[in-house]
Amino acid sequence: MKTGIDISAWQRGFKLKSAKDQGFTYAILKAGGADSAKPYKDSQFENFYKQAKEEGFHIGAYFYGNAFSTEDAVREAAFFMQCLQGKDIVHVYYDVEGKMLNQGYQHLTDIIRVFCQTMINNGYACGIYTSESHFNSRFDDSQLIVYPHWVARYSKIAPKLKSIALVEIWQYGGSVNYIRDPKINGTT
Repeated sequence: MKTGIDISAWQRGFKLKSAKDQGFTYAILKAGGADSAKPYKDSQFENFYKQAKEEGFHIGAYFYGNAFSTEDAVREAAFFMQCLQGKDIVHVYYDVEGKMLNQGYQHLTDIIRVFCQTMINNGYACGIYTSESHFNSRFDDSQLIVYPHWVARYSKIAPKLKSIALVEIWQYGGSVNYIRDPKINGTT
């Protein structure tokens, strides 16, 4: 099993070399988000990208979404692509959580599809990140199984999706980690 780390400004000061020394082979970096007054680039994206390149990680990126219409989804994808400009990153994810989950079932499904397709149409391999419970209850995942799934389920038991979509990445822990020691570089 390959292990990876997702990282953002919340881990400011973290050294990716320590993750590599502990056997991690990929890093998924927060490039930005839309969960504030205006879209933003993560303040540590450039720093962590440089470190990941230096350590030879396979690198992916994610964007914390907050779209409430398909037009918002297109704008968020465009901003995400601006953040990624000049970077050697192909695998990207749309982080679907927070306030955007408080929308109609089909409406949210359409927003996710439009974001992912916009990224794909511009040369990226785009997937979806959210928790197992959100994949199973907040939108129609059976319409989205063509996109890679990065699923959060903090447990020793692998996630199961009602849609039978392939779980390509399983986030099995955070500050509580059920499979391996949660400390990397002395940090949980």
